[in-house]
Amino acid sequence: TVALVAPRVVGARGTGALAAYEERHSPLDLGPEPARIAAGSRVSYVPAAALVCRTDAVRALGGFAPELRVGEDVDLVWRLADAGHRCRYEPSVVVTHLPRPTWTSWWRQRVGYGRSAAPLALRHPGALAPVRTSGWSLAIWVLAAARRPWLAAAVAVGTVVALQRTLRDLPRAETTRLVLLGHLGAGRQFAAAATRVWWPITVLAAVCHRRARWIAAAAVAVRLWAERSPIVLADDVAYGTGVWAGALRERTAAPLTPQVTTWPTRGER
Repeated sequence: TVALVAPRVVGARGTGALAAYEERHSPLDLGPEPARIAAGSRVSYVPAAALVCRTDAVRALGGFAPELRVGEDVDLVWRLADAGHRCRYEPSVVVTHLPRPTWTSWWRQRVGYGRSAAPLALRHPGALAPVRTSGWSLAIWVLAAARRPWLAAAVAVGTVVALQRTLRDLPRAETTRLVLLGHLGAGRQFAAAATRVWWPITVLAAVCHRRARWIAAAAVAVRLWAERSPIVLADDVAYGTGVWAGALRERTAAPLTPQVTTWPTRGER
């Protein structure tokens, strides 16, 4: 049932700040844990730098889409999954990949990655949402941004109670932990989107509104704390620039639109 397997791709060692950043933050490096590759999951794509695949399965789908100049590897994996095949990420095998040698070529690469978002979003609806969150998490962070911390806390408590009633087979402490981690994870997603895909909106809002400046500063602080490198901000801006360029070219807002869900009911679990 496995049609494609991808190894871990790490940046080759080099000198300078850019090479050091690529060693730790390359978008080709998807981490040390094995996983099934699927849109919207922890490992949602793999690069085509190195792949092992069943050629009959790939040929049956027409191979790489020739009209995609960037993102054709992501599209292929998702089409294989949609056809019922399994795709696996196996990081016990490691290959190295040379990073871009100059800042200019690196910037163009990241912009190109961003440009692939719009055509991929049209081919695979919902797969490229910059944020995936529940409506409750969205409400909590909107209230927090509006300086309504007590209301945000009340909503958070309400979600804990609601999920405990839905997942009665789990201990209350575990349900509480899962809910709070979910809300914190949503906050990190919003911070990443604010500096990455939504950065033009963030900058415009910060110029026009004083409160937005504090929100933007908080988003930047979260990104820097999480990634431990100021280069991540340039990475975010380059990718976001490509996303907007691709969205305008394809005339779609799909890669800019968050995906908001609700809590699962007992029948949906």
